[in-house]
Amino acid sequence: MLEIKNVYKEYENGDEPLVVLNNVSLKINDGEFVVVLGPSGSGKSTLLNAISGLTNVKSGSIVYDGKDITKLNDKELTLFRREYTSFVFQSYYLMPTLTVMQNVRMGGNLVNNKNLQEIIEKVGLVGKENKLPSELSGGQRQRVSIARAIAKKPKVMFCDEPTGALDEQTGRMILDYLIKNHKENGYMMVMVTHNENIALLADKIIKMNSGKIVEVIENDPKDIKDIRW
Repeated sequence: MLEIKNVYKEYENGDEPLVVLNNVSLKINDGEFVVVLGPSGSGKSTLLNAISGLTNVKSGSIVYDGKDITKLNDKELTLFRREYTSFVFQSYYLMPTLTVMQNVRMGGNLVNNKNLQEIIEKVGLVGKENKLPSELSGGQRQRVSIARAIAKKPKVMFCDEPTGALDEQTGRMILDYLIKNHKENGYMMVMVTHNENIALLADKIIKMNSGKIVEVIENDPKDIKDIRW
């Protein structure tokens, strides 16, 4: 379980600090798929970065299975991210000088995962194993980043607008695979999106505005074929 209590974060902004997370509290159960919704500047990506250990907060606690990551030093946070988390970002963050297989292997090597070809097949990249990112389309690059994240066998998967740069057909395929993999492996998945239709696929929907959680919806997830894009 992930339990967030009174998390507060601000940035320097002249005379008045800019509050981006205003005493946010939330519980996410093991195995849940949670979508965080909100307009630009609502704090949703900052919340994702905070609970994944990518950014520090000023106060509050972020507790995974009894471990408060706000108390960890940089070395301990790096170890936590390596052992617990995987990331899928809108901007891919692939290593440009490595092939598709080598990028995926970066995730697999952390947990000695040898089933990389199977993952590549499931994300539709057969025949692209020896291509560099510069030789791929945007949708193919995103599939590489997802394959790399899945290869790590995470306890928690964080996704920041993973379909934001994709066309509808590719986006639906990617989401379908992400959700199926999440269900098969039972990890927690937290996704930030601006697309309210995508939120209908989740177990829980978190709506944010002005750095606060304004609504938490326990959702009956729809099948991806039943949502509009």
